[in-house]
Amino acid sequence: MLIVGCGCRGQALARELQAAGHAVRGTTRDPARAGAIAATGAEPYVGDPDRIATLMEALTGVTIVCWLMGTATGDPQKVAELHDGRLRMLCEKLVDTPVRGLVHEAAGPLAPAVLARGRGVALTAHETWRIPLELLDGDPADHEGWRSAATGAVARLLMDPPPAVEKSVPVDRNASVDREEVVFTVEVGEGPHGALVTPRGELDIATQPELRAALEQQAANGGLTLDLSGLRFLDSSGLRLILETAEAARREGFAFHVLPGSPAVQRLFEVAGVVGLVPFCDAGDRGAS
Repeated sequence: MLIVGCGCRGQALARELQAAGHAVRGTTRDPARAGAIAATGAEPYVGDPDRIATLMEALTGVTIVCWLMGTATGDPQKVAELHDGRLRMLCEKLVDTPVRGLVHEAAGPLAPAVLARGRGVALTAHETWRIPLELLDGDPADHEGWRSAATGAVARLLMDPPPAVEKSVPVDRNASVDREEVVFTVEVGEGPHGALVTPRGELDIATQPELRAALEQQAANGGLTLDLSGLRFLDSSGLRLILETAEAARREGFAFHVLPGSPAVQRLFEVAGVVGLVPFCDAGDRGAS
């Protein structure tokens, strides 16, 4: 377990989880507070939720992340970001980790608009990236009730398998229906603006090198269209590859167009706020292939 924001309530939760037999890691911005976290039996980790990159090593071996920012204090703009951009960035990073659930604190003394924004970001991450989610709506001032709700939320996430486990169910690799679930391919044909590159399956950190090689090869030939309609899933590493290719096209002058994918795939571009950075073209251009 990783508790981000391991203050007084986080430390109480850490004790409960430790007593239940879980290994717990708690974060603090202040190295001087590491001792208080260690006293609960949890492993202290110095990291700043304002800088998500400082938390990445803390995710090693973690199955559940508790994002406890309902009572965050400090600069109002930075506090609001903990329920907006910083939370969104964390969720994006979780896609490429073994983390199987997020507990998000959606209540506290902060402005209702800030809390509502955080709830919305967490729910969108749940829907877009299939991150199992528990929302803590209890009053943080009710310490006993809050602690009980938090431990219950963790227990439910551990009991319920995440939706993505379908990919890990043992299958007959020779059966055509199962192969469709697990195989990633990249098809290259003729398109309206040069080569038409069509990845099929799930584009993630494990499969994006194959697509990268195809894109680089076709870009060297003068231009290409990337068709996302064959993707069942797109994660942040695939998104970065598309953005990098778009930037390379602008810098090097080769033609690059993108045909939209499914609503779930397109939602990732919207959530990340990068729709305007990707040269999407009309889906009717697929007919040229």
